[in-house]
Amino acid sequence: MLFDKNPSILRRLFLSFLGLGFSMGIIFPFYAQFFVNWKPGMYIWFFIGCLVAGTSIGLANYALVKMILIKRLIRISDVANAISNKDLTHECVIVSHDVIGDIITSFNRMGQTFRDMINKINGNAEQLSSASESMDDVTRHASEGAEQQQQRVEDVMTSMQNMAAMAEDVAQHTGESAVASTQADEQAGKATQVVNQAMQAVQALADTMSSAAKVSASLEQESQNIGSVLTVINDIAEQTNLLALNAAIEAARAGDQGRGFAVVADEVRTLATRTQASTEEISLIIDRLQAGSRDAVSAMEQGDKQVRQGVEFTGMAASALNEIACAVTTIKGMSDQIAHASTEQNNLVDVVNQHVEGINEVSQRSAEDVHRVRTASEDISKMADDLSVLVSTFRV
Repeated sequence: MLFDKNPSILRRLFLSFLGLGFSMGIIFPFYAQFFVNWKPGMYIWFFIGCLVAGTSIGLANYALVKMILIKRLIRISDVANAISNKDLTHECVIVSHDVIGDIITSFNRMGQTFRDMINKINGNAEQLSSASESMDDVTRHASEGAEQQQQRVEDVMTSMQNMAAMAEDVAQHTGESAVASTQADEQAGKATQVVNQAMQAVQALADTMSSAAKVSASLEQESQNIGSVLTVINDIAEQTNLLALNAAIEAARAGDQGRGFAVVADEVRTLATRTQASTEEISLIIDRLQAGSRDAVSAMEQGDKQVRQGVEFTGMAASALNEIACAVTTIKGMSDQIAHASTEQNNLVDVVNQHVEGINEVSQRSAEDVHRVRTASEDISKMADDLSVLVSTFRV
């Protein structure tokens, strides 16, 4: 044990004290012979006694060192062993105003520093565990939010694609509507021209009917005038017939002298009778002519009224066609604007699609980052738990 190869300060101290005492036991007899006269045969015993005395002094010095110093060092060793066994409640209660005291003070400060560090690490571990739990909740919510955001972005992309398809359909139908509006505008223009021509023709017919009505009225007036003349002629014929009858009577009274005058009177009476009959026939014809003229005038007036209504209706139709043409022109302009807006909408939808795709990529990267952060948070939480378990093994 004394010559063990493993280093030991106490063993070296013991051997040093033992060697010092043994050296003193060897040196002292040689030094004493300069001052002492030896009795015969006593030198060897003095030499042995010096060796024993020197060795005893060395052992006594070691014992004193062990009693005074080593016990304090053993106390420090016990506290150090306790600290090494994670028990920080011990400290050295030894007062020594020297280097040993400085060592003990430094050792106690180190233990206090360890206790403060353990307490601080324990508090930080609890805070880290709480923070990691909060971070885990935040990252979990962020992960769920990122997934929901990504799903919504995908829904928006689908909606934008559908909107783009609808916009293309709208643009196509708007183009077809513009073409149809152009054709309708052309047809409305042609119809307006036809209606205007028809209105001019009806107006001319109305003017003609009005002129014919005036002519028929004049004819009726002339027929009435002819009737008046025929009445006069009929009256003259009656009077002539009456005069011829009187002349025949007077000729009969005159005898043979009045026979020639009687023949003439009879001829005049016959002519008057025929004139009266013809006048009656002419009067009947005039009456029928007047009735026909009145019917013609009434028909002309009714026709003129209907023609004028036709003119009015044709004007209304022309106005309606003009309004239709204006409306078609407006619709065509609106269709062109809608087509232009649809084109711009398609362009905007393409731009929005690009931005949404960029947002989708960012959302995917964000989801991946959140997943990595959540994994790191779980690792931090696990390390915090491990640190808490490790710190809980210390007694402070």
